Amino acid sequence: MDDRRSSFRSRTLLEGHVIVPGRSSHMGCTVLDLSEAGARLLLDWETPLPPEFEIRIPRRRLSRRATVVWSNGRDVGLKFVDGASPDPSQEVPKLEPAGTGAPDEVARILEEARSRLARVLERPADQVRLRVEIDY
Repeated sequence: MDDRRSSFRSRTLLEGHVIVPGRSSHMGCTVLDLSEAGARLLLDWETPLPPEFEIRIPRRRLSRRATVVWSNGRDVGLKFVDGASPDPSQEVPKLEPAGTGAPDEVARILEEARSRLARVLERPADQVRLRVEIDY
């Protein structure tokens, strides 16, 4: 099968939210695949999406504007159209000085390293395991 993706896409099972401009609510979804360029979603229900919207993935602290590239019912392929959202509630916190503790930041860094290693090794990210040892 011909894969036309511009960047490596890793399989995920992450909670996501589609935020439509001008509406006060959001629609839930599951993020099945994720890359730097886009994502594949499984919407909670079948509904047409507007030309442009925001996708938020809380566990990854990611918020991006996106457009639909393809759709097959509830299964939707997205292309990200810009960088991270300016929404401060979705920003990734800066790394705190050593010793102050930042478990969420450590988890984010490890997940990013795992994804990068998977790309280099040409393996799915769920097949890569990392172990961290810290000497004081």
